[in-house]
Amino acid sequence: MYKKSGEVFIENGRYWIKLEIGRQRYHRYLMEQKLGRKLLPEENIHHIDEDKLNNDLGNLQIMSNSEHRRLHQTGNHNKRCPASDETKLKQSKIHKKRYESIEERKKHSATMKEWWRLRKEKGVYV
Repeated sequence: MYKKSGEVFIENGRYWIKLEIGRQRYHRYLMEQKLGRKLLPEENIHHIDEDKLNNDLGNLQIMSNSEHRRLHQTGNHNKRCPASDETKLKQSKIHKKRYESIEERKKHSATMKEWWRLRKEKGVYV
């Protein structure tokens, strides 16, 4: 389905925004707008409440990739405010997207490979 530039949509359990040159994860887009600059490839955006669909700026925290990985590996993140059962159920339903056929899955895979190739060619990182 064709999406207009600026349109926000959900895919694979995350919000995305359609841009003129492709698409970008919406939480990264919001943080770039707040900072007034592009995020570096080594910068990661952490969802404080672990709800990947909650892109409120108060819920987003910028971290290095290593800090973010360490936070999630130790299990010390956000013990005060874990994701609710409702949020976990919503996320699991979104993540369980199934393809109608093997051909549809192959088509999606080929499309994503082309998308990544174009992004790398243009020097845009998501």
